[in-house]
Amino acid sequence: SSSAPPPRLRYSPLSCLSPAPLTPSGLLRIDSADGEVELLVCSNIELRSSSPEPLPHVPAPGEPAKSPSQWNDKDAGLTCHLTTHRIVFVETDTSNNKNRAYSIDLALVASVSSEGGPSFRSPFSTYKISIRTLHLGELLIAYRGDESYSSASKCKKDRDDAMASLQKSLSRKAWEERAKSHQRNAQSAVAQITARKVGVDAIMTKNKLREKEAKRVTDEAFADGGDVEILMKEATELVKIIRRYAATLERKQRDESGVYSDGKKVSEEDEADAARLGEMLESMGMASALSKKQAAGGGG
Repeated sequence: SSSAPPPRLRYSPLSCLSPAPLTPSGLLRIDSADGEVELLVCSNIELRSSSPEPLPHVPAPGEPAKSPSQWNDKDAGLTCHLTTHRIVFVETDTSNNKNRAYSIDLALVASVSSEGGPSFRSPFSTYKISIRTLHLGELLIAYRGDESYSSASKCKKDRDDAMASLQKSLSRKAWEERAKSHQRNAQSAVAQITARKVGVDAIMTKNKLREKEAKRVTDEAFADGGDVEILMKEATELVKIIRRYAATLERKQRDESGVYSDGKKVSEEDEADAARLGEMLESMGMASALSKKQAAGGGG
């Protein structure tokens, strides 16, 4: 059956840690989506509290509140899992053989250190790791073995391997990588949106500048004394001359001698109008269209 074990009745360091999720088969669930990796597993571990007072306990749903008189500062027979993100302790409920798991996030660990081990005065002292936490004070992981030399040697190796893994994990802070990755992705998305906005803003600004410049040129051209006004005045004068001269050409015919068909010579006024017409056409780049002789005397 995959039913959960009954609420934990024992009041000890383990019950003051955060519950950790397990798979339906009772194995530790690793949060691979957060980049968590399991590093080491060691059995027959004790978890101890160095605090002279009972640790604070928040009852889980359905779990009775704990009394200080129930406090026990040590849990034994645990399996310890070290990951890149957590220290997880697993115990087995003897009533139904189901596992419970509790963890310490490495983000809440201030420091770790090695201590203990057999000595002349304490030949059976266990090898330990001191874990100074930010929320529960100092906790001790004790590596238990039997009284044989080989067991003590293995406990020391287990403790040293765990210590090296803990120090490396605390140094790398892999649990922060996910948050940093999310932040980098968010910043990248914002940068892309900003870049697109800047690009659009630049185009709009350039278009506004072009519109402003075009308006300025137009305003200057149509202002008093502007190019358009001067051109229109000159064109008006030119049209008057052309109309007057065209009427003369329609009314009278000229010959090569400069005498009209009715025997009259070209007047000085007509000569002056023709000369002025030639100058205005020349100033407009049209001097080749009509020579002064053609304008004044006749066709070619």
